[in-house]
Amino acid sequence: MSGYVIHPAPDLSPSDYQRAIVLGPSEVGYKQSLNSLLKDSGFSQIHQIDVTKSFLTICRSIISARVRRKEELRLAEGEVEFEEEQTKKRGIAEGIEAGLLVRSFIVGAKPE
Repeated sequence: MSGYVIHPAPDLSPSDYQRAIVLGPSEVGYKQSLNSLLKDSGFSQIHQIDVTKSFLTICRSIISARVRRKEELRLAEGEVEFEEEQTKKRGIAEGIEAGLLVRSFIVGAKPE
C-alpha cells in the first residue's frame, strides 16, 4: 500500500491538535497516530516520507491559480462551492505554515 496523506504534526498540544483538525481536510481528525492506525490495520514495514514542503508549494500555486481563474471557476462550480474550496485550501496552507499539518508519502506492506 502506498499513498499521500495529510495529518496532524506529531507532539502537538491539545489546543494545537484541535486547530490542526479545523484547518485540515475532514479526514485529519483521527485520535491515533498515523503509524498506529496503519499498524492496527495490519501493515508493517511502514515507511513515511515528509513531502510537506513541496506540497505547500503546490497548495499555494493552486490557490493562486484559482484566484486568477475565479470568474470562470465561479461559473463552473458555483459561488458557494468556489468559496468553500478556497477556504479549505487556505486552511490547509495555514496549518502547514503554522507547523500543525504535515503531508506524508506512506508505504506499508501487509505480511502474507
